Amino acid sequence: MTWTDERLDDLVDRVDAGFEQVNGDIRRLDEKFDKKLNGLDEKFDKKLNGLDEKFDELQGLIIKSLAGMIVSFILALIAAILTVLLGG
Repeated sequence: MTWTDERLDDLVDRVDAGFEQVNGDIRRLDEKFDKKLNGLDEKFDKKLNGLDEKFDELQGLIIKSLAGMIVSFILALIAAILTVLLGG
């Protein structure tokens, strides 16, 4: 069997077409992965933002609690000092 130029050209064309099909499949698969990853990024960002808000709320609660404890301690200290000074 001899390979004529026409048969070689036909083979080259078929191989090129096969590579183009594979390249197209890879591009479509890449696009699907990109869409999925972008969707996951958005979900992750929403969850992370929600956690940030909860931590901010918790930080505010801790600061308010500490401030209340400090004020209570100062008032108790003042009361103790006045009790001692006034001879109670």
